[in-house]
Amino acid sequence: MKMQKNLVRLISILIIPIFLGACTGYNRVVLPKDGKLPVQEKAVILHRGFDTFYLHDVKVTNGQIDALAYKDRAEPPRSKDQELHIYALPALELPDPLPARASIPFAAIERVEVYDVSTGKTIFYTVCVGLAITVAAIAVAAVIIALLKTSCPFIYTFDGERYEFAGEIFSGTVYPPLERHDYLPLPALKAVDGAYRLKLANEVREVQHTNLTELLVIDHPVGAEVLVDKYGVPRTLIEPQSPSKAVTLGGEDVLAGVAVADDACYMGDVPEDTKGDVDGVVLTFDRPREASEAKLVVQGRNTFWLDYVYGQFCELFGDRYHEWYEGQKEARAEKIIQWSLEQGILLSVYVEDGGEWRFVDYYHIAGPMAAKRDVLSFALPASDKGKVKVKLEFGPMFREIDYVAMDFSTDLPVQIHNVLPAKAFDETGRDVAPLLRADDGLYYVQPEIGEYAVLTFPAPEAAEGRARTTILHTKGHYEVLRDPQGKPDLALLHSFEKAGRFIEFSQELFLHYYGTMVSREG
Repeated sequence: MKMQKNLVRLISILIIPIFLGACTGYNRVVLPKDGKLPVQEKAVILHRGFDTFYLHDVKVTNGQIDALAYKDRAEPPRSKDQELHIYALPALELPDPLPARASIPFAAIERVEVYDVSTGKTIFYTVCVGLAITVAAIAVAAVIIALLKTSCPFIYTFDGERYEFAGEIFSGTVYPPLERHDYLPLPALKAVDGAYRLKLANEVREVQHTNLTELLVIDHPVGAEVLVDKYGVPRTLIEPQSPSKAVTLGGEDVLAGVAVADDACYMGDVPEDTKGDVDGVVLTFDRPREASEAKLVVQGRNTFWLDYVYGQFCELFGDRYHEWYEGQKEARAEKIIQWSLEQGILLSVYVEDGGEWRFVDYYHIAGPMAAKRDVLSFALPASDKGKVKVKLEFGPMFREIDYVAMDFSTDLPVQIHNVLPAKAFDETGRDVAPLLRADDGLYYVQPEIGEYAVLTFPAPEAAEGRARTTILHTKGHYEVLRDPQGKPDLALLHSFEKAGRFIEFSQELFLHYYGTMVSREG
């Protein structure tokens, strides 16, 4: 299994969106807007050599994709926003004639790409060559399922020519009690003609409820990086230090994967059993003698595997899912968050204090589509003056850690301009800005795929001799549209009251699919 671990870690580097915002240069299929097939959240296009096929009613089963396939001469499904492109090996056999149900084994997939129609660029790229029965094929299945089903509200920033994908907001707030403030850095946002422009889009099967949007335009000393933590406090980073040591909970050296913000990351160990053990990274930093507080910076994302496993958990409720969901609307946020911590869904932070691990805080869910840079500040223990040891803990394969650093500097004074949207026109031309200007319980609701609003913020006059950072402050929640069928598995559902049961469930799913794929190949 060690060889499989090394292989999946290698492939995990390839399957993250390394081409985010960069065109890969393949020949894109332009979909006419007058197609007659039912609209789905993403147009799904299969490429086999020089042939193109359009897929509809896509399902992912053990080891393969099952879909209704149309030849390129048929009228394709419509898409205004995104296209999911699946590239297969030329040897893949399809039914003749079409349309007909077709099966595409994971082993026949070369790569998967998500193309953004509005920007003309690829926003997700997955290399899948030669997967055969490797565990990486399961990760690819999770990617495809997640891209076809769930995510969070998408944010695009305007650079004067086009809108570029920037990230997701209030990820993980799938029930109203979890509604929270979110702070998304927008390093690529530029003022054009005295204004900043953003696009807030619903591109998946969910109902999005946005309560507040404002732009935090922050003027600060040159050379400082500014992030806003989950409590709304601006944190300045002057000299963030990479860890001097980074090892997994099993002692494996992963410093190369987390010391630099690049395409290499730590995704976690592949499960060999279903014991429910957590995964994590222990990081050691050199501590200045006078330091009493630290700011921990983490850059990364949640995996598509986590998204998939949570979807399978929801399926266990069967035809009582909607009843359960209504109950979640009345649940206490603290209870849901505590359960999420106990199940390894959230990224927990511990600091070593006198030889013991002390829990200090957690990072919110970042979402799977874009790496997010986040910061938490906490007091350092009085002991261990020369070093600081921090542990990041999460469920296996639930999180990708790309970069971790610690800054010991005192926060510098900054000037924050709280800029509300002057205009916010949706796709019908309606100005929804009044719904977005205050945390008042009035929501801009996007219930349908393809709905969006373009927000315009006036740009404050720049301060001479200061650098500028823009961060999008939002508040809201969303409901993923699911429709499980059948009887609920009550016995299994009750087992999730135990801490770590969600991790066990994830491991059971993984090993089941891996075993199924091995038997299929055998």
